[in-house]
Amino acid sequence: MSFGKIIGHTRQIRILRSALKARRLPHAYLFEGPDGIGKRRVALALAQAIQCTRQDDNACGLCESCRKVEEHTHPDVWWVEPEKNAIRIDVIRQLQRDMNFEPLEGSGRVIIVDEADTMLHNAANAMLKTLEEPPGASTMVLITSRPQQLLPTIVSRCQRLAFGPLTKEMASQVIARQIGDDPGIVALLASLSGGSPGRALAFDRELFLEERPPLIEEVERCSLNNVKEIFKLAEKLDKERKAEISIILEILQCWYRDLAVYQVTGNPEQLINVDLLPIIQKVAGQESLELAISRFEAIGKTLRNLDRNANVRLSLDVLLLGLSAAGRGPSFIQ
Repeated sequence: MSFGKIIGHTRQIRILRSALKARRLPHAYLFEGPDGIGKRRVALALAQAIQCTRQDDNACGLCESCRKVEEHTHPDVWWVEPEKNAIRIDVIRQLQRDMNFEPLEGSGRVIIVDEADTMLHNAANAMLKTLEEPPGASTMVLITSRPQQLLPTIVSRCQRLAFGPLTKEMASQVIARQIGDDPGIVALLASLSGGSPGRALAFDRELFLEERPPLIEEVERCSLNNVKEIFKLAEKLDKERKAEISIILEILQCWYRDLAVYQVTGNPEQLINVDLLPIIQKVAGQESLELAISRFEAIGKTLRNLDRNANVRLSLDVLLLGLSAAGRGPSFIQ
């Protein structure tokens, strides 16, 4: 995974290659940005470039060291990842012990800590000590989509590189490279990805391609005249689709976003759900712009609450009651 094979993130890669060329890598980087945009790939490319026998500002991708890094078998490139959604202190302590030894094959060591924000408090304090007294032949890369969850003292001891979402065109290239699918599906997944091809590739395609219309209709038809049905839908989503709640809410948010965009611009090219254009045209003529915006904002608030570990069932009850406050929406599938 040389830098040349990575789509996007040109500025970040330029900074890394400049540091490699000057042989002035900081002891720790913090790669921050949304999930699924390629931070891990850039970290892998950096590790390859450091361990590559060519000792250039980029990996050759052909030598034994490069191949080992690619396969996650290089003894001097370590990956630290959460287990059961947490990085625990024993993992960091073992890391500290191992870092006292000389590199086995390379001239230095690379430690990549994925989802660094999942470090428990004592693990984070142990990591801070490592950053305060870094071993001379090591480069650490902390990866996170939630830098605000890290200790400020950890953040201050890293060189921060902020990564942003890819353009729709770039996301399409990444997705097509992975699935080689129908261009229409690639375009749709790229639109739905929000610039995060990793998330798009993890999507349940059946959920997105087949279940969106009935899901949207079910929510649109909720009415305060039948509160029992609202709670029934919330219960169903909580019991049957709990693991997918965030994705389901993002689907709904994209729907209301498209309604608002189409009402303002009338331009189909700016839609995310491009395959639902006829339905969007119909519903946009029946619902107000203010309603679409308020529902979009309500879903965004619920997503933020869930991100803070709010109760899923209670959040769904409150959201669906709020979405239903304007009355019964149109039935557009039948």
